[in-house]
Amino acid sequence: MPHQRIFFPWLAPLYQRVPFARFLAWQARFLTPVGARKLGLLLLQEFADEITFERDGVRWTFPLQDRTVGHDLFLTEKNDSDNVTPVVDWANAFGYLPRGEVILEIGANLGNTTLPLARLTHCHIVSIEPVPRALELLKRNLAQNNLTPRVTIVERALTESDGETEMIVPLVGRGGAEVVVANVVRHEVIFQAPCETIRVKTTRLDTLLQELKLAPEKIAFVWCDVQGSEGAVIRTGEPLWRAGVPLWTELAPELLRRQGTLEQFFYDTEKFFVHFFTLDALFQKGVAVPLQPVRELRALAAARERADKQMDVFLIPRALPIPSPQFPSSGA
Repeated sequence: MPHQRIFFPWLAPLYQRVPFARFLAWQARFLTPVGARKLGLLLLQEFADEITFERDGVRWTFPLQDRTVGHDLFLTEKNDSDNVTPVVDWANAFGYLPRGEVILEIGANLGNTTLPLARLTHCHIVSIEPVPRALELLKRNLAQNNLTPRVTIVERALTESDGETEMIVPLVGRGGAEVVVANVVRHEVIFQAPCETIRVKTTRLDTLLQELKLAPEKIAFVWCDVQGSEGAVIRTGEPLWRAGVPLWTELAPELLRRQGTLEQFFYDTEKFFVHFFTLDALFQKGVAVPLQPVRELRALAAARERADKQMDVFLIPRALPIPSPQFPSSGA
């Protein structure tokens, strides 16, 4: 089990004074590691608003109210580094990382992808996140791991226009925040719990590139998780795709449909990209993962939607030929 240390020594007296707490501590000995951690969270929710813990040499802070990303980091054996690592390996093998100086991350949340990207690559990370509650945690998680100098934080939402918009933020799942669209029904559990509506600044991706003076050819790849706003990222990021910058993105047809951009998403994907592969395929095949024609993406996404599953895909642009992988030499 990965090394993990929990920073709440103030809880120790509770175990000495409260018989029920002592019983739970004793019971935890017979649980799986995940079960024991779940039991710990149940106890903590009555006494604390947030938790800071260490895992694999990384210190994380998350609010106990948020039961999505933070809980996953604490509870599961796998974490976002397990998703980032194979993507970084592929980008490195095919020359995208060696040529790039910057990774553009859109939808940073509390840093669950930001920190692995900074730790696994030499690149400077430009992290875009519009939700103030998430930004506060992102900054804290970077600071307590001495990674603040490696990351530029941009407080915006990516849309098709520069200005402002409203977002709905589920307090039990802040990473699920969406741009508000009128007259839509959100069935997810996180939206049945308390939510808040906030007003945030927006930007087009091409505008942001100019503002930050980011040359597309200096960007290794884009990492995107924006809860249905992926269409706006693709449409306004044309300078990147024309320069051959690949895009790693979440693909959730239901979220795109809620934004009214599903068909436009597939049209723009076929306009700017030529191949793709999925995270599942990358896990199975590694850097030798076969590339699929982008025209097959629509049918695959429809099948996943019927199975009530989202998916992550790596989209490879038309502008540049796919380079040959560069593997380390095994010779002397």
